This record gives sequence, structure tokens and C-alpha cells, in this order.
Amino acid sequence: MGIVDTVLLDLTLLEKVKKIINFGHVYAAGSMTKFTGEQIFSDIPKIHNNDLNKNDIESSYLGLNEDIYLLSTDLIGSVSCKSYLILKESEALKLVDVIQKNVGLSGLPKEEILKELDNILAAGVTTCMSNQMNCNVYGGVPVLRKVSGEELYATIAEDVSSLDFDLEDFDFFVTSKTKFLFTSLGIKPEFLWVMPDEFIMEIK
Repeated sequence: MGIVDTVLLDLTLLEKVKKIINFGHVYAAGSMTKFTGEQIFSDIPKIHNNDLNKNDIESSYLGLNEDIYLLSTDLIGSVSCKSYLILKESEALKLVDVIQKNVGLSGLPKEEILKELDNILAAGVTTCMSNQMNCNVYGGVPVLRKVSGEELYATIAEDVSSLDFDLEDFDFFVTSKTKFLFTSLGIKPEFLWVMPDEFIMEIK
């Protein structure tokens, strides 16, 4: 089933989905601004139905001579989603540097600082979701992987099909991908949501 040919998507519901996604991104950008001390804006999200959109996920990362830092978080509670923060290694190192200076976390390994950033991001998203949908959602423990650009899509696809979040159990799912623009640092890490039908139907 698809986003334009099921009960999901009457246009009114689609607009509600977009509204919650946009609220989540704006709230998350504000949370990260406080944590990093940098001005951050969220780009207009790209939304797909029943499709992880391989080309869209990997197009910015193929052929890079650096690792990709992939942070994944289960958003769980009365509804469930998955989120992914995607950074090039050079972007990750810039973020770690500014966070160390802004918050004073110089004693922590960079991997732990990045997990804390992902926690901040997930908290912003879940707070917004809980407020907008009147439901209880919270973020799990972030998982950090280092992958190549060529491995990125396969890693995400395998992850969203694992554990209790097997997409085959759902009638449909929606993905949303946006960039967070750090104006002074010149970096654009990406944020991906994967939302199953139970999340979407909770909006109705």
C-alpha cells in the first residue's frame, strides 16, 4: 500500500504527518543549537512512502575517502519509530570540537559525545511527537556504527528490518529525511525517520 492510495493519505492526514515532522525537526534543531552553541536550521524534508529510497540515502556518500558515522535510535512507547543521524567523519570531528568547547566535555571520547548529541536530537523529536500526538514516546540508547558510503544504505535497510521493527509486519511505512544546516561550520548532517503505519494512524 502507498502513501497516496490508502486510507493513510487522504490529503488532510498527509498534511498532519508533514506538520508533525516539521515540528520535530524545528524542535530538534533548537535543542542542538543549545547543545552546540551553533546556529542550526533544518532543511525541507523529503518524504517517501514504503521506500527507504536507496539513491536518496546514499547519493551524498558514495566514493568518499572517509568513514560515515551512523547513529541509530529506537523511539519507543505508545508508538514506535526509528531515527538515524548520518555524519561524514569530517563533520563528526567538527561537531565534537565545538561541543567540547561549548559544554566542556573534553574528557569524553568522541563517540560518547556524538551519542550525547544524538540523545539531544532524539529527545527533541520525541518531546515534539508527544506534545503533538498526545502520546508517550521516548528515545532508546543510541547505537553508533562507522560504515563506508557504499555500506550506508545496506546497513540502514538491515537495521530497520531487525528485531521488533520488521517492516513486513506493517501495511505501510513513511520515511522522512532532512539536513541540519550548521551555518558557521559549513556542515550538513542528515536525519532520517522511519515511521510505520501504527505511528501514522495514531495521528488520525
